Amino acid sequence: MRNPVSFFTRKKEIVLHCYTNRADVYNYFPIVKASKAIPEWFKRLPVPTYKSPTDHERNLKECVAFSSYFSKGFILPLWSDLFLDIGKQGTDAYTYQYADERSSIDFHPATNTGNHFSDFEYQHLKLMSPWVFCCDEKIEFLATGPEWYFDKIQPVNIVGGVLDFKTNSNVNVNTYIKRKEENQAITLEAGCPIYHFVPLTEKKVRLETHLVDNETYQRIHDKNTPVTFRRHFQKKNSILDQNECPFKFNVDK
Repeated sequence: MRNPVSFFTRKKEIVLHCYTNRADVYNYFPIVKASKAIPEWFKRLPVPTYKSPTDHERNLKECVAFSSYFSKGFILPLWSDLFLDIGKQGTDAYTYQYADERSSIDFHPATNTGNHFSDFEYQHLKLMSPWVFCCDEKIEFLATGPEWYFDKIQPVNIVGGVLDFKTNSNVNVNTYIKRKEENQAITLEAGCPIYHFVPLTEKKVRLETHLVDNETYQRIHDKNTPVTFRRHFQKKNSILDQNECPFKFNVDK
């Protein structure tokens, strides 16, 4: 008699490794499963009941779309309070201050969008994350703003994208803020979910976080170094398809 298990193919587990060289980030604001970052108001909702047309309790907890959303992927929380001062329309001014006094912000000029988002109408800001990710398998992750925390991050708009962490390790957060007729003073609180990474695969993805030394962190970060003037990620993918991935690490948890 055949072993019934032989009729099934076990899906290989994938591990997403998340590295930081900052003990404050690792201990206070680690990458977590999305199920660990469900909004408190959602958790406080009562269990839906239905006794009769006039006696029932209905709420968002009975919507499978939302419960499934909260169970998928991983959350990058903001690792420090962040103050932003965004100049008014017609200017290209902005200033920022992190509470940790060490994190940084970069930006892309409007020419990157063909001036569709003018510097005088919108401010692009890239929050430089203290984390780098690594995955041995080339699977894609949807990186998107945490939709049910929009009340915590307005008027900052998180820009989504699709990443694979075999070639890329950066998880910097791209944002746009629309300028108004007056300056805007914005404060984002540490711990607020800032990016939601959803694996685009049916395979199980397990999360592991690591606190590493500066040298190890830099080795992983070097994945992002351009090797060509144009389409450098495509070029690196082509190289990795022909050779075994050189970015493998034996790192203690």
